[in-house]
Amino acid sequence: MNNPKILISGATGFLGKGLSNHFAGLGFDLAILGRDEAKLKILSSNIEKEYKDINCEFIVCDLNSEYEITKALENLNDIKIHHYINCVAIQGKPTITASDLDLRELDLLMNVNLYSAIIFSKYFVERWADDQFHSIVHTSGGGAANSRPEFNSYSLTKTALVRFVENFSQMVGNKKIIVNAVAPGAMPSSLLKQVLDYPELSGTREQENALRAINSEQSLDPAVLNLFEFLVRDSSSYLTGRLISAKWDDWHKWHDMRDVFLDQNVYRIRRKIPSESETEKSNPT
Repeated sequence: MNNPKILISGATGFLGKGLSNHFAGLGFDLAILGRDEAKLKILSSNIEKEYKDINCEFIVCDLNSEYEITKALENLNDIKIHHYINCVAIQGKPTITASDLDLRELDLLMNVNLYSAIIFSKYFVERWADDQFHSIVHTSGGGAANSRPEFNSYSLTKTALVRFVENFSQMVGNKKIIVNAVAPGAMPSSLLKQVLDYPELSGTREQENALRAINSEQSLDPAVLNLFEFLVRDSSSYLTGRLISAKWDDWHKWHDMRDVFLDQNVYRIRRKIPSESETEKSNPT
């Protein structure tokens, strides 16, 4: 069979594993990428046993290594990829004061969360020279659209990634390629579990949010799965350069309101300016 193939990076995490199984069930072949070879082998084997007609190959790659990224790209030269989904995220330790900032850790997070996403996105846009529809979907994270000082370095990398999505979507030329970011919402992932490891540093708000997500969800929200699926279908071809919330945006209604997306400010990171009425309330005469 000649199934379309998706590269899923960060495939052995909570989100990546859920998406891998979801797309396999929909008939997509997979290339899964991650650092842990043992976990990749297990996931690949389980998927091919569960879905008999699906091919699931794996690529071992430490995204903090320029050498390993180069080798991964060489491996991809022999694989026909139709779509790229990036679920990669490492969070780092919490920060409370300015002196807590660790520049070496920030450098690590920049390499893994941001630079690798840029490298793979550039690779695929250069490679996709055909007239087919292709989609790149990056995962944003907590702190991408609002401040998150407790995890400053993580927030910086994810904010930069979302801005990259906005910019890069306008740099692909006339190719049928869309580039978007998805905010999946809180999930019982390893990132949230790490928050609980630092109760004194991460703060009450972070602890409460983490516990709520871990206790309420044990599997991926269907809204998350459905949004990623939508973004690799050509019915979403009008949608690019946007940050979309899986749980809060009515994206399933957007097909009938395409004109809204002629506004380049819609579903993008922008400053919030007080309305005239709000200004009058704060400055009564």
